[in-house]
Amino acid sequence: MGSYAGIRRLVQILCSAFFREIEVIGEDNVPRSRGVLFIAWHPNGMLDPMLLVATAPRHPRFGARHGIFRWPLLGSLLRKAGVVPVYRAMDLRGGHSAPDVKARNAASLTALAEVLASGGIAGLFPEGVSHDAPHPQDLRTGAARIYYEARDLCSGVERPLIIPVGLHYDRKALFRSKALVVYHPPMELPESLDRDPSPGEDDAVGRHRARELTALMDQQLQLAVMATTDWQTHHLLHRTRKLVRAERAFRGGHPRGEQR
Repeated sequence: MGSYAGIRRLVQILCSAFFREIEVIGEDNVPRSRGVLFIAWHPNGMLDPMLLVATAPRHPRFGARHGIFRWPLLGSLLRKAGVVPVYRAMDLRGGHSAPDVKARNAASLTALAEVLASGGIAGLFPEGVSHDAPHPQDLRTGAARIYYEARDLCSGVERPLIIPVGLHYDRKALFRSKALVVYHPPMELPESLDRDPSPGEDDAVGRHRARELTALMDQQLQLAVMATTDWQTHHLLHRTRKLVRAERAFRGGHPRGEQR
């Protein structure tokens, strides 16, 4: 069980036990041999990364709040799965100085950037915390910083892609409910953002570019999750989209009950 394959199988079993149905769309949008940064919203705690582990066509390496590594058993499983601890300002109360937390967090971001630069998959929930809102919360710049550091580390290889992931739950707190995971097409970046950091670049320039990319990520996630002001509307849109998809499949010659 120490291998990732064993852990993934365990996660798949747990997800199959909790959910009555898990539908996955868009796996073909994830390239088999190129760096990919998954960005997803975070409405359902540990179930969010578990669904990505269970459904992603390749091994995603995640960043997670370092405090959960202290949980019995879970911390050991996270380490074996290659999850990288991420430190936040609130972790100062754990006896770490501000420079120490900053250095640790920078090391975590670099570790994930190296995954991307080597052609792997890194996954991040840019909101930073799980929540109960029916729409993404304010995004932090960590995902954008990881992306540009990965581009800086790339040498003679294709630049990584950013893929928004939609996580949809028909009743997120209900046992034996349904889940939908949508791997959207890679983000298309404008010329101003689709560039490598320049040698000796001023830190302010890099921070500005990271904020601009974060704003674009926010726009893409709002679309990916069908952001609404309340859960009732969110669930209605989710059901409507499934009906439209089923009708399109039927018109394409597939039985109405067949999943594509």
